[in-house]
Amino acid sequence: MILATVIISASGDYFAVWACAKIESTLGNKSMLVSKYPACAAYANGTNPNELAIVQANLNGGTGANAGVALNMSFGMALWLSVAIHAIGVEIYVSCRHCTRLHIRNLTNSSSSISHLKKRNVCDK
Repeated sequence: MILATVIISASGDYFAVWACAKIESTLGNKSMLVSKYPACAAYANGTNPNELAIVQANLNGGTGANAGVALNMSFGMALWLSVAIHAIGVEIYVSCRHCTRLHIRNLTNSSSSISHLKKRNVCDK
């Protein structure tokens, strides 16, 4: 996720729309909000509490809102990547457990202790 965030920040071409109230919570005060995001002036003076502003996704953007947007943008990709990695890991684990179970069954069913060493297991490569 951090690598994707760095790539998004380096390109400088990604933006997101955030509510001015959310941006204000990252900045701390309304005067800084209006100076950094002039579109939030209606929010700051109380005429439009639902005002939105465009925020650039950049870890080095100077505000917490910029870093927050960059992290939010990479979250979806990180979610799908983690699901895929876990699904592949489960398939590998189940496959190995199946081969181990067959191998143990062959060991317990063999009539002599040396004959099972000469038999080739189904899962051996």
